[in-house]
Amino acid sequence: MRPALASLDGVSAPVEEVTPPAPDAPPPQVDPRAFLKRTDLLVDSALSPAVFVGVNLAAGLKPAAIAALALAVLIMAYRLAKKQDVTYAFGGVFGTGIAVAIALKTGDTEGFFWPKVLTNTLIFLGLAVSVAFKKPAIGFLMETVMQTPKKWWQHPRVRPALSEWTMVWALSAAIKAVVYLLLILAGREGALLGVSVAFGYPLTAFLALGGYVYIRARLKRLGAPEMDAFRTPAPAPA
Repeated sequence: MRPALASLDGVSAPVEEVTPPAPDAPPPQVDPRAFLKRTDLLVDSALSPAVFVGVNLAAGLKPAAIAALALAVLIMAYRLAKKQDVTYAFGGVFGTGIAVAIALKTGDTEGFFWPKVLTNTLIFLGLAVSVAFKKPAIGFLMETVMQTPKKWWQHPRVRPALSEWTMVWALSAAIKAVVYLLLILAGREGALLGVSVAFGYPLTAFLALGGYVYIRARLKRLGAPEMDAFRTPAPAPA
C-alpha cells in the first residue's frame, strides 16, 4: 500500500500507515465430547495390563512382565513417530514399569495392580484436600487448559459447582482403590483386568461428560456471573 503524505512546516513527507494490532486470540475452548473420539487413550491405558494377564496365563510371570513393558514402550514409540499425544503412552510406560517390578518382587500376578491402589488413593486425597481448602482441582484444571480467570472460578457462586464435581472425581478414585484392593486380596486376576479396562477410558469419559453437563446446570442454579466479566481487557493500542 502506498504511504500517505503528511505535511510538516509546509514540507510533505511520506508517513507509513500503521496497521492496528490483531485482537488477542480467544481463549481455547475445550469440548469434553471430543474425549469420546480418543480411542487411543483406551489402547494406551488398557492394552499392557491385558497383555500381562494373558501372557502370564500362557507362559508365566517373567514373560508376561517382559511382554507388557515391551508393548508399553512400543506404543510410546509409535505415538512419537506419528507425532501424537504421548501423555498417556508415557504414563503407560512409567506405570507398567512400576507394576512389573512389584509383580516380579511379590511373585504373583495381582502385584501388577498394586500401583493402581496407591495412585487412586493419592488422587482421592489430593482432590479432597483441594475441596477442603476451597481450591477445587477442577478450577485449577480449567485455569490451565482453558485460561479460565482465577477470580471467576473462585467466586462464591461458581466454586460450589466445581467443588461438588471435584468430590465426585475424588469418590470415584476412592471406589477404584477399594475395588482394586479387594480383588488383589481375593486373587481375582481376571476381574482385575476387567475393572482395569472399565475404570480407564469408559469411566473417565463418563466423568468428563457428566461434569460438563452437571457444572453448566449447577452454575445456572447458583446464579453464577459471566466468565467474560472477569477477563483482563487487552491493552488499547498506542
